[in-house]
Amino acid sequence: MRLQREHNDFIRFLKDEKFIQWKLFPNDELRAYWEDFLEKFPDERKNFELAEEHFRHINLSSYKLPEEKKQEAIRRLEHSLARYARRQTLRRFTYAAAACAAALVLSLLYIQKSTDWLRDNENISAGYIVGSELESKDILFITGGKTASFQENVDI
Repeated sequence: MRLQREHNDFIRFLKDEKFIQWKLFPNDELRAYWEDFLEKFPDERKNFELAEEHFRHINLSSYKLPEEKKQEAIRRLEHSLARYARRQTLRRFTYAAAACAAALVLSLLYIQKSTDWLRDNENISAGYIVGSELESKDILFITGGKTASFQENVDI
């Protein structure tokens, strides 16, 4: 059992995240880390070198897409992006048109209500007597198109 364990000791390096990161994306910090590790544990150098050798044989991305499939995927992606852009433009235009239509309807309703109110007020003033007290304490009555002025209170 001990012999098999010693034979597979390099596997723990292959499972180590820092080892994998160093092999995929080498940098000075990780290089210094592993140099320091090997100085502290020189008996691990054989396992370390064995792990490096096995790592070189691992084919990380062996799958390659044929060129015609790549071109088809690119064409579909470009078509999808163009369709999305058209939809976004149409959606923005629709929102703007809806806002303009709402503003137009509200304006027309406001104008109609204002003209109805003015028409109603004209009808009221022709049939009613309106009085107002002037600053000189005169009373002024306006009815229809006639105006009457009184100097003191009057009973009607």
